[in-house]
Amino acid sequence: MPETWIEIPSNGADEDWRVDASFVRSNWTCIWDRGCAGIENDANIDGQLGCCSVGAELLDDEEAMLISAVAATLDPEHTQFADELDVGGALSDDRRNTRVVDGACIFLNRPGFAGGAGCALHAEAVRMGESPIDWKPSICWQLPVRVERTQRDDGTTLATLRAWSRADWGPDGETMAYCCTEPRAGDPADAFVGETPVAVLLREELSALMGDEAYRQLVTLLDQT
Repeated sequence: MPETWIEIPSNGADEDWRVDASFVRSNWTCIWDRGCAGIENDANIDGQLGCCSVGAELLDDEEAMLISAVAATLDPEHTQFADELDVGGALSDDRRNTRVVDGACIFLNRPGFAGGAGCALHAEAVRMGESPIDWKPSICWQLPVRVERTQRDDGTTLATLRAWSRADWGPDGETMAYCCTEPRAGDPADAFVGETPVAVLLREELSALMGDEAYRQLVTLLDQT
């Protein structure tokens, strides 16, 4: 997918935005449980692990504390690994990631679980009438969007917003069975099959990342170009 860029000046603030318009105009959508082969080396559609087969990397100590606190409130009826949470907690020993249990994130309810498959944090937030953004690790609600910030000589920041690529996963990226934003010939599924542009589909996530004003400017510029 060729990149085209939209520039959004800060209008006096300290951060300008540069957004990959091709991606936010695209019809990408998450296809978890709809053919996603996962990010392990071997494709595994039936396992429905998606990008949850590794523990979610946590932003900082504050986020680690948040996830631990939220985990303690989860309803065991809707949390497959509630017993594991009680015994060993939600986080890895170094508190930098969520724990991996039975081959995936401890919060991922597997297919066939009576309480419902999928992210236990996400599902509980929805049941509580709250935003999953406030319940999940940042990396989880931001994917597949990536923001990179560069400091300029004048002290201002350029924030570049684009889709994740295989390269962003490091050396493991080349061997992943599937990368939903960078499909290859022969992949078992295509994530660019949605009915809504990413700029609309991920309205809440983009607003949280960019701020409401920059997001409004982005929508206006997309309509004009």
